[in-house]
Amino acid sequence: MACKVIRFAVVLGGAIALHSCSAFLPGHSKSEALNESHVEVQMVTFKELEGACLTGDLMAFKEDYEAAFGPPTPHVENLHSGTSTLGMEAGVAVASFVVGAAIDYVKGRIDEEAERYVAQFAHTAARDGFWEVSDAKATQRYAGFIVRRCLLDSKEAPAFQCAFGFAPSADKQMFRMEPLSFITRKAKAKVLSDAFLWDLLPTTWFRYLAGTVGNTIDSEVAVEVEGYFRGKDQELHIVKTASLQWTVTSYSLDSNLMLRRKKVEEGKAYPQNEKVMGSVESGWFAGVPLSQTVAGAPLPEKGEGGAFLVKVTVTEKDTSNAKRYLEKASKLVADNKERVMKLVVPSADGGGGGGSNETKTKSPTTDPKVDLPKKDG
Repeated sequence: MACKVIRFAVVLGGAIALHSCSAFLPGHSKSEALNESHVEVQMVTFKELEGACLTGDLMAFKEDYEAAFGPPTPHVENLHSGTSTLGMEAGVAVASFVVGAAIDYVKGRIDEEAERYVAQFAHTAARDGFWEVSDAKATQRYAGFIVRRCLLDSKEAPAFQCAFGFAPSADKQMFRMEPLSFITRKAKAKVLSDAFLWDLLPTTWFRYLAGTVGNTIDSEVAVEVEGYFRGKDQELHIVKTASLQWTVTSYSLDSNLMLRRKKVEEGKAYPQNEKVMGSVESGWFAGVPLSQTVAGAPLPEKGEGGAFLVKVTVTEKDTSNAKRYLEKASKLVADNKERVMKLVVPSADGGGGGGSNETKTKSPTTDPKVDLPKKDG
């Protein structure tokens, strides 16, 4: 009996100990920024970049745009040249229960902890006027966009911010879309801390044994652009004009460096809190189609045209092995649930937990008869 009590205490103790996995896997102080937030997509026009006294994000956007594409010059499409693509059509038992509950509780807490190491946020912006139409020519209005995640209860700079730019291809038939800058000041996902002070708590030494020390994240930014227009049939058409997935790997939350396309002049030092962006992934962007009249002429004849959606989804992942080990631990608990219950709770045949010679009885609710032990001889 004492052995069973000890086993039961071990299971229950494990459940209590795992009530807060932070005692074993402490998070970084700049991670799990789960406060109510606002995600936005700010479209940047070429006119906004023409100012002589640009400051803040717009100035940085212009500098990074020039480093990536050259001087910000809008693309002009000749609508009557015969080569314009803007009007093209597009298709479309009590002890048993307690022990079982304790095991399920442990598994639930492990699963909950594992999910904290991946987080996602997204925003969809509906805009129009991609083109400025005048004198049978369509001039590109937008140079790109800036994505921000701002914590509503904080007066600090955005927790996340990145920028993308659009520039025409050499043959003027397509647009190239490339990232211009990136920074994460506070991550939404949980990221393990490697702060020395946590080492004073013995329970945190588990992270060293598991090889889960780290303070970095991988951030995947997925961008989609959809164009909306009326064709010659006067029906609504939707076409995906751009798609790009860009990943920033092993980004340190300790340094919070602003990654930029801008390069410093020769002989000058780069700002301490900035870093030149390494290799970037670019995608092709077909431009936003204009609507058409029944006769096939592009609309409008004059003014702004071209309706579109910009969808941005950001996925943050902790780079340590914590999530992988937690998922393995969850599977181990689930796979061994029955075995643990047999060790702790006596089985119906009296063989569980130490060879008891107790008399076996049938439940009176199912059979009133009692099987008495047989007499010797």
